[in-house]
Amino acid sequence: MLDVFQLLRYMKSNIKQLRKRGYIEEYDLEEYKDFTKIELLELLESKVATDRTINAKLLVKYREETVMNVLINRLIFEDKLYTKIALSESIGYFGEEASKVLINYLGKVGNNQHKSLPNKNLKRKIILCREI
Repeated sequence: MLDVFQLLRYMKSNIKQLRKRGYIEEYDLEEYKDFTKIELLELLESKVATDRTINAKLLVKYREETVMNVLINRLIFEDKLYTKIALSESIGYFGEEASKVLINYLGKVGNNQHKSLPNKNLKRKIILCREI
């Protein structure tokens, strides 16, 4: 993972904006490493995006179907970029087992896509659906 300074050099966002999107550094994980599975699952519902990202990364050590399903269900409703990425990576560690469950969600886009063209002039000619 790039460190914050490398990342900021390439991006227009500052560290505060990145953290609001759930961006974490490796040292952020240290505080939570000794948490139990139950504590991590509870914190996955935190209102703080960085907490959810940390928990998504740490829950991968529990290779249980219930944990996988919680991660998938959280991914469906998650709206912060780096937290979505962490959830997707953690779900990926479950391999074929997760793939079988994820098939049920193919083609189901959230509510972040355009359903019709706006009446105002567009700066872009192409409108893209965004889904992880």
